[in-house]
Amino acid sequence: MDPLVGRRLEVLGYDKNYSLTPAADVHVFQTHDQRPCWTRDVVRNHKTLVTKHPVVIDIGAAGKGYLVDIVSEILLKEEVDEFIIDAGGDIRHSGIWKFPIGMQHPLQLEHVIGIVDLQNSAICASASNKRVWSEGLHHILDARLGLPVQDVIATWVIDVVPFWFTLLRVSK
Repeated sequence: MDPLVGRRLEVLGYDKNYSLTPAADVHVFQTHDQRPCWTRDVVRNHKTLVTKHPVVIDIGAAGKGYLVDIVSEILLKEEVDEFIIDAGGDIRHSGIWKFPIGMQHPLQLEHVIGIVDLQNSAICASASNKRVWSEGLHHILDARLGLPVQDVIATWVIDVVPFWFTLLRVSK
């Protein structure tokens, strides 16, 4: 996950206005040297990150997960200890009962390829069939290439125990 793909998403049409129209300069950042890079373009100053020049940062996935965490903390602080928060692919469960989550097959929407029982845990899902705006254009980029992934069509990250994550992925 690399939040420095923000400009590339804009160029591909996934911009702040959701134009969903690739820019005329869609081939910008064709080489690694042209794409923003943490080691070259970002400097850490204690707890602050400073960019050497303007960059577009995409924190969509992390931002939504953080919102789920904030809502969870509020509920727990108010002594609500059994809840489910569903933020469209980011789901957090708290309680003594298990809650089954079906992992949808991205190419056969009527099928699930697995079931995860959430219990005091969370799952985050994304697939290349979501937020698609043209043939081969979707919101999941390979940050190394700056292009939509073609070989992985779905991922799930499951919070099994604190600070332990499992990454499941489905390839074509």
